[in-house]
Parts: sequence; structure tokens; C-alpha cells
Amino acid sequence: MHSIVIVLKEVVEQLFPVPQHEPVDIELETLGALEDSKNNQNRTQNKRQTVRAQRWPFKAVWEDYLLDPQVFGLKENLVDPDTPFEKYKPKSREDRSLHAGKWYQDTYDTKVTNPKTEFLESLIIYVDKSGRTTGIGSSCGEPMIVTSGHLTMSARMHR
Repeated sequence: MHSIVIVLKEVVEQLFPVPQHEPVDIELETLGALEDSKNNQNRTQNKRQTVRAQRWPFKAVWEDYLLDPQVFGLKENLVDPDTPFEKYKPKSREDRSLHAGKWYQDTYDTKVTNPKTEFLESLIIYVDKSGRTTGIGSSCGEPMIVTSGHLTMSARMHR
């Protein structure tokens, strides 16, 4: 059974390559550590619990995501399929898309100095904090999902 898992892992890695991750140790926030800081005690007296997590290089992962033909290569996935990475032009006064907002328009005008080689990426970040309900003293992960504002809501939800 073990060799089947290894082969399956190798097949999945070939089909869906991702940039290499690195293991990192992270100190957990615990009630004891919070009380130590409230009482202004020296936190080095109490050893804080650590867990090993994986960290991926964000820039490499994001470049891989932007170059994915199944995501950005399909016009129906893009908010503005004809000019997806140029300054977004609101369709009407009622346009409620992310890039129609004043902040996007102003930020584009301020930050993008050469539209032929630059574009403004808007990140949509979601953190699932449902793990907080697992109870005092327990450790749980809080998945973070990041996607692009250049994708339609349908593409973000279903792809």
C-alpha cells in the first residue's frame, strides 16, 4: 500500500507542479503566553509550543498561478476578457465589480507608470477562522485562500 501512495504522489506532482516549499517552525499563541505578556513577565522563562508548517515562496506561486492556462488562459474566467491586465474601465455607473472602485482606479493611476510592462494585481484574501471554535488549548490550522481580482466571481468560486 505504501508504494501506491508514493506513486500517486509522484503522478500528482507531475500533473500539478508547484514551487518547492520549505518547512518552518512557528511558535503557537497560547493562553500562558498571553498571560505572561499581561503580567510583564519574562517570556523566555516559559517555553512556548512550536509546530512545523510549510511555507511557499509567494512570488513563485503567484507567477505559477498567473501562467496557468486553465485559469487565466480561458477568456470566460476574466473580468475584462479583451484587456484583462489594462486599467479597468467601468461598464456603467452601476458597475459594482472590484476594479470599478475608486481605490483601484486611483491606485492604478498612482502606481502603474508603464502599462506595457506593468499591471495592477488586486488580491482577494480569505481566512477561514472556523478552527477557532475547536476549544481552548487546542491547535488548529486556519487556511488562507488568495485569488485574483481579475477573475470573475464564477471562476473564483468554481475553478
